[in-house]
Amino acid sequence: MRVFAFAVLIAASSLRAAQPEQVVPPFPEVHVDERCRIFTQDRPRGDQHYSKPKFRADTSICQLNGEHHTKHWEQTVEDGVVRRTRVEVREHSFILHNGTDMPVTFVVDQSLPAGWRVDSTPQPVEVANSMATFKVVAEPGQTIRLHVGERH
Repeated sequence: MRVFAFAVLIAASSLRAAQPEQVVPPFPEVHVDERCRIFTQDRPRGDQHYSKPKFRADTSICQLNGEHHTKHWEQTVEDGVVRRTRVEVREHSFILHNGTDMPVTFVVDQSLPAGWRVDSTPQPVEVANSMATFKVVAEPGQTIRLHVGERH
């Protein structure tokens, strides 16, 4: 009986060790939407009831800059056949400023209309449910320009 109990104890402890640990972001996060509004509350967890997100605008932290919308023809050659395609491109930049004395990760959510794709560098860390999510780390006092382009 003791051998069986010891084997069960070893199996249980190895199962606990095999489970991944909760990953904590290395820096505090500032969540920003596509209109440069800053989330003022945490996103709801699975065990919480839905509550309408709360935002605030602060141009000392986030500003939109250089909004461009163009339509033009692009020409490609496939198997010796010239193809012309009408392309629509929208782009803008987020100016993100870290006014704190520690590094901060800016998490920027940009919605994508149906049929559109992200066309920018850097690429988002995730695209899910028509939402592209970008992450940028800013050092204390640093201002970063994040270019976001969309193509249809």
